[in-house]
Amino acid sequence: EVVEAHLERIAQVNGHVNAVVRVLAEEARAGADAADVALATGKPLGVFHGVPFTIKENIDVIGYPTTQGMPALAGAIPTLNAPAVDRMLGAGAIPIGRTNLPDLGLRIHTDSTLYGRTKNPWNLKYGSSGSSAGSTSATVAGLVPFAIGTETYGSIVSPATQCGATGLRPTFGSISRSGAMALSYSLDKVGPICRSANDAAIVFNYLHGTDGKDLSAFDAPFNYQPIKDIKKMRIAYAKNYFDQIKDTSKNEWKVLAAFKKMGVELIPVNFPDSGVYNFNIMDIIIGVECAAQFDEMTRLNIDDEL
Repeated sequence: EVVEAHLERIAQVNGHVNAVVRVLAEEARAGADAADVALATGKPLGVFHGVPFTIKENIDVIGYPTTQGMPALAGAIPTLNAPAVDRMLGAGAIPIGRTNLPDLGLRIHTDSTLYGRTKNPWNLKYGSSGSSAGSTSATVAGLVPFAIGTETYGSIVSPATQCGATGLRPTFGSISRSGAMALSYSLDKVGPICRSANDAAIVFNYLHGTDGKDLSAFDAPFNYQPIKDIKKMRIAYAKNYFDQIKDTSKNEWKVLAAFKKMGVELIPVNFPDSGVYNFNIMDIIIGVECAAQFDEMTRLNIDDEL
């Protein structure tokens, strides 16, 4: 019933938001049937037993193209699941679709050459930002309870901000990136997009850790306490960045005001890179590492296929 309800929702809404580009209807139904059998025999599959989710189409799923939003990769069929996918399957979740993204995950665009624009569910005149555009729009529009996306330089937090989702940009190395599109080795991350911080914590708890293949990934404990006295918390904020936001009606300032009202102790921190460097370090890292990642295409002079 859960899977059918979400398939019905996708049928009703996806034509408006263009978030899910490949609906795995029969596969999801088969997964739901297997979940019902497991439950009937007293063998629930895990905390996500029977819960549908979607996967961004730059993360490998056996048998389906990892297009990265581009026509040139429409025939790229992986033979292994990404570890992030296998971990969700192991916890009982059911893949119900693949989600849209701009070409090569470029955050500054909202359109895919292959699939077109993903819309913001709250205002269809706008795109949902990128690059985890479809993952975010699908979650916010109620097509799925949560989705898996990726981030290099804002690709989870930007659409989450635009659409009103809770996007978790995880600490680098906390989730294995094997089977996900490589863009910038020092910055790429896989993470959940949900409707609440509590949901994001639950999904992250099953995603985090290494698979032994992504050499940047590591195993670390995740100790989450959903019920905690917020007045005992100390929250740091980047004072030198906030000081640059002159309009005090902006959401950033509203967040600090809300924390103060809750009784949180706010700790101002000055980040050192603001006044020390005269250039954007992130852009340099991404530029160099992207050039290395796509070096072969450049040397073969087939850049136009991107």
